[in-house]
Amino acid sequence: NGNNNPVKDETEIIDSPTIEIPALNDLEENVINIDLIDENSDKAFKSFFSGNEEDENVEKSINNKKITIAAILSALVIAVIGGVFLFKSFLYVPEVPVPSLLGRSEEEAKKLIEDLGLVFKVSKREYSSEYDEGYVMEQSIDEGSKVKENYPIEVVISRGEKEIVVPNLIGKYAIEAGGILNNAGLSEGETTEENSDTYLAGQIIDQYPLPNTPARENDKVSYVVSIGPKIIYVKMPNVLNLNLETAKLSIVQHGLAVGQVNEEPSEEIEKGLVMRQSITADQEVEQGTSIWLTVSSGKPEEPDEPTPEEGVFPLAISLPADRDSVSIVIQRIASDGREVVYSEEVDTSEGNILVNVKGKGTGIFEIYIDNELYDRVEITFE
Repeated sequence: NGNNNPVKDETEIIDSPTIEIPALNDLEENVINIDLIDENSDKAFKSFFSGNEEDENVEKSINNKKITIAAILSALVIAVIGGVFLFKSFLYVPEVPVPSLLGRSEEEAKKLIEDLGLVFKVSKREYSSEYDEGYVMEQSIDEGSKVKENYPIEVVISRGEKEIVVPNLIGKYAIEAGGILNNAGLSEGETTEENSDTYLAGQIIDQYPLPNTPARENDKVSYVVSIGPKIIYVKMPNVLNLNLETAKLSIVQHGLAVGQVNEEPSEEIEKGLVMRQSITADQEVEQGTSIWLTVSSGKPEEPDEPTPEEGVFPLAISLPADRDSVSIVIQRIASDGREVVYSEEVDTSEGNILVNVKGKGTGIFEIYIDNELYDRVEITFE
């Protein structure tokens, strides 16, 4: 074109807007919000074309703050989750399966339990016929059960068999045997019965094992119980019409005893002879039975005629007035003599006296005043 001016390239170089992205130093500790980055990029392009750099800087500052807050929150969440896991791991106590301790010695069981991190504890010691002395016979937690470390495992240690001495039952009554044996840790065995002349019925006359011998717990003790002497029966002899001494001899010879002897009158049986016996002749009775006898005392005596009872008769006597007192005597007149039935000194001021005289049937009475016959009367008593 004839123009010396250099040709200017119409194409202008336009700088692209720069997007600031926060540094990601630790991916595990920070969380990047992709939406915020996208949004930030859009705004940067808009700012480039609009030419509003001031608005771009304000918005960029806000976005940076949001990203920072998000990162802090993410870090807090991660810290909380980590703390929970750490706390749980701190509280966690491992569980241990409990082994069988039965039949193990105390030392062995203790070591086994403590090696597992558990606590070994002896709760008590008891006698046992199954486990030897010093060995575990019971445990509080069954084999295979799981418990936490330091959990106490209680055991019962055997004291071995209890030493028992068989008590003496001989002479005791059978009703006592059960209690005596139970108290000794033994039990009743077989019981049999036998006659005995030494021990009363119901008493123990023999036992097995014998008294004072060693035994094991719950061993059985058998014993023999007396049923008294052996009973022998004999026939009762006939002692009727025998004199007493002969009858007694016959009774004793037959193994019986003479009991009470009574006497009774009899019209038929002669005096001194046995007229009754308590057991009839030929009856079988237990040996040693007492026999009562009744012996005739002869014919009964004739009864005396009944004696009439005495009667009372009031006898009235008039007293003389010429004397202050008089002596009164009353006599009963009988075939064999006289009997004074009344004799008193009487005051005559009363004028009359009444004297009760006693007698039977009809009697004659004489009344004397100062030794002079005053009256003679016949009295019939009823």
